[in-house]
Amino acid sequence: MVTVLNGLSSENRPRVIVADDNDLVRDIVRTIIEHGLSADCGSARGVDEALEIASDGQVDLAILDYNMPGMDGLNGLRRIMESDVRHVALLSGSISSDVVEEAIDLGVSGFLPKTLPPRAMLKAVRAMCLGERFPAQHFLVGWA
Repeated sequence: MVTVLNGLSSENRPRVIVADDNDLVRDIVRTIIEHGLSADCGSARGVDEALEIASDGQVDLAILDYNMPGMDGLNGLRRIMESDVRHVALLSGSISSDVVEEAIDLGVSGFLPKTLPPRAMLKAVRAMCLGERFPAQHFLVGWA
């Protein structure tokens, strides 16, 4: 019997990578997602580690800190998007409107402010794993 939890099948648990060079932020976000969505959640300190995890198979969502090793502006985002990752979100305390526009042009699925409450983060992550976009009003104006 397959049960559905928050719109996701228990048979196909979402596979998520949380990449942030800050251990505390990375561990908290990973724990929220693992427990809140029963997700298979890997963690990485930078883009190269995230790519290693992604090489093990299909990843539903990679959440990347905008300011971490290997990002090099949005080059790290491009590298992740070329891997076996279905959707990518940026995590940050603040991002310039130029970066937001460029990330949208590249096809980013959403933006997660580091101040986002856990319940809202779970809703956003679940939506992005299912292919929806999450335009955090914190960063975006007029993105649909």
